[in-house]
Amino acid sequence: MKTAWISDDVLNWTPQTESGVILDVRNTQRSYDHLFRAEHFLNSPGQTSAADRADCISNLRKCLTHRLHLFERIYNLRGLASVGKKHSYLTILAGFGVVRPFLLQRLLKIRNAIEYRDVTPPSAARCREFIDVTWYFLRSTDSLLSVQRAGFILGSIDSSDAESPYWMSSDISYRPRFKVTVTGWLPFELVFKSPQTSAIQFRGDIHTRGQSWPKGEHADKRPEDVWINGRLLPLAEQGVQIITAAFNCLT
Repeated sequence: MKTAWISDDVLNWTPQTESGVILDVRNTQRSYDHLFRAEHFLNSPGQTSAADRADCISNLRKCLTHRLHLFERIYNLRGLASVGKKHSYLTILAGFGVVRPFLLQRLLKIRNAIEYRDVTPPSAARCREFIDVTWYFLRSTDSLLSVQRAGFILGSIDSSDAESPYWMSSDISYRPRFKVTVTGWLPFELVFKSPQTSAIQFRGDIHTRGQSWPKGEHADKRPEDVWINGRLLPLAEQGVQIITAAFNCLT
């Protein structure tokens, strides 16, 4: 077993889904139950009352809370030290490129003002805007919470836009703690024997094509190019990059 450092340039390669864990669809449906309940309070005949609008906002908050708790249960994102425990969960998801949080955070602030300071709830029209924003958030995260992103492959594109012989396949375990195992072929320029800025530590098997396949196998690689099979040991911010790549996979 050897230790090396892999340039994090590989995280800019194109990610594609290889495998995932199919999850119970009922997990995501509960959020919609709260959303539909919120809509119910705006469907009364005539003008909606302040109490109805307050109940609408309250149920939207339940909708968001359920969805955010589900995210954490599946992906354990707070486990990465760089996001910390004091950030709101919407801020954490924004760091992974999952959401633009401004309007949803505004919704939570309005709910707290209604609940704790007896502030008049927003108009029915404004409540409907929040319903639409929440609906879009649910729809945009359904796929991540229906199939856990467990395995993906990063593929390099060469300068002629042709498919490259270089790739790295990754398998992620999110619990009990973040773990990434990898295998693949990398150009030798991206693999280092000592720590480098913007490089991810790797531990496992490393072979060059010239050493291990001297009879011409894998002829699309150079003799110095490297085959790896082992585990990445990323820093927290590098872990965020890896998960973000998994979330952004082409299917």
